[in-house]
Amino acid sequence: MFLKTFAPAFLTLLAIGCSSTTPTAPAPTPTPTPAPQPTTYAVSGTLTATNGGQPLSGVTTSLGPVIGLTTNDAGVFSATLNQTGN
Repeated sequence: MFLKTFAPAFLTLLAIGCSSTTPTAPAPTPTPTPAPQPTTYAVSGTLTATNGGQPLSGVTTSLGPVIGLTTNDAGVFSATLNQTGN
């Protein structure tokens, strides 16, 4: 009874397992897209006195909550920032 019931299923599985098909090559891994370069911003200026326009040297000014910029002898400050503000 066992052989009569399961023989057709066993023979089918055996035929599938022994087939001579060529294995399929795996799909190539796609090349990852590189991350975009951050956008940069140049910030510069000159600090001068309101009474006479003389340059203010050694003054620290802030740009946002984190960036501190100090003026040079001519009152000039400058910075290059990336997109996140650092």
